[in-house]
Amino acid sequence: MANNETRFPNALAHIGTIDQGLRNNVALLTRNWTEAEKQRLSLSGKGAFSRGTEAEHVALRALLLCTLCYFRAPQAAMDMVSEEELASICADLLGSPLALIDNEIRLFIKRPNAIKGDLATVAQAMQNPVAQVPAPKRKRTDATLGVSPTCYNAVASWLFAAGFVSRRRLAREGSKLTSTTVWSHLGSGALMTRPYWNTIPRGHIFSVHKNGDEQTCHWGISLGEGRATACRNPHGAVARLADGSIDREAPVNGKPGIPRFIEMNFDSGDANCGIFDMVGLCNILSMSPGYMLALPSVDGQEQQYGNNPLGNIVVRHIDPEQQLRFY
Repeated sequence: MANNETRFPNALAHIGTIDQGLRNNVALLTRNWTEAEKQRLSLSGKGAFSRGTEAEHVALRALLLCTLCYFRAPQAAMDMVSEEELASICADLLGSPLALIDNEIRLFIKRPNAIKGDLATVAQAMQNPVAQVPAPKRKRTDATLGVSPTCYNAVASWLFAAGFVSRRRLAREGSKLTSTTVWSHLGSGALMTRPYWNTIPRGHIFSVHKNGDEQTCHWGISLGEGRATACRNPHGAVARLADGSIDREAPVNGKPGIPRFIEMNFDSGDANCGIFDMVGLCNILSMSPGYMLALPSVDGQEQQYGNNPLGNIVVRHIDPEQQLRFY
C-alpha cells in the first residue's frame, strides 16, 4: 500500500525515467509541498487503485504530480485542478497500459523534433472555435480552439498541437496570455517590410502591431505563398486614401458621399477563425481606426488621421524552430 513516504518520491523518480529536466523542474517547484498536497497523489477514491499494475499506478501518480505542479497558482494563472478533475484524469486512464500513461506525461515536454511545416499543417486543419477540452487534459490531437479564442491564444494552441510547446508552458505562460505578455511568450521576431508581406515562410508565426503600440496587435500563422490563418480577425475596414482620410463614394446633393467599406475576404472560415490573404489582412488592419496614428484634436475638433495608412503598422515574423524560449 502506497503512502506519502513512497508515492511522492516514486512518482518523481518515474518522471525522471521519461525526462530528467522535467523531473528536476517538478522537484524544484514541489520542494515545499505539505503532506496534504502529497496526499492528493493517492489513487484511493479516484477509482483507479483497484485496477492496473503497480507500475501503472506509479506512472498515474507521476501524471497527477505533473498536473498538480503546473496547473495551480502560482505556476498557472489560477487553480485548474479540483479533486473531481483529478478523478476524471484517472478515470480516463483506467486499465490503460503503461506506455499510454507515459505518453500523457510526455505532453509536459516539447517534442524535440517539432518542425514549422507541422505548425502550418495543424493551424490549417485546426479551425474549430468551439468548446475546448479542459486545459489539464489537453492533447496534441484535440481539434478545438475554444469559444471565440483570441488571436494569440489560438497561436498558443497551434504551437502545442505541433509539439513546439508543452502542457506546462500552456499552463504557465499560456494561461496568463494578454496583448502585453504575448511578446515575452511568443517573441518579437524579425521585421518584414511591406513589399515582403506575402513572402512570410510557411509555418512562421506572424504579428502585426500598431507603430509605437505593441499592445494593439494581431497574431497568426503563415501558410506560405501569401496565405495565413488567425482567429479574431477584422471583418473589414473603412477605406482610406494615402493621406489617411476616408475614401468616400461620390457626393450626393452637396453632401459627402458615404464611406467605402473594404470587406475581409476569407478562403475558408470567417472572422472568428479563417484562412486569408496576408497582404489583404495587413491593408485592412492599416486602415482600422485602432491601428491608425491620430493627430491631437485642435480647438475641440474631432481627431483627424493624418498618416499614410500603410505606414502605421509593423509586421514581424518568427521562426518557431529558432525559439529557444519554447519548452
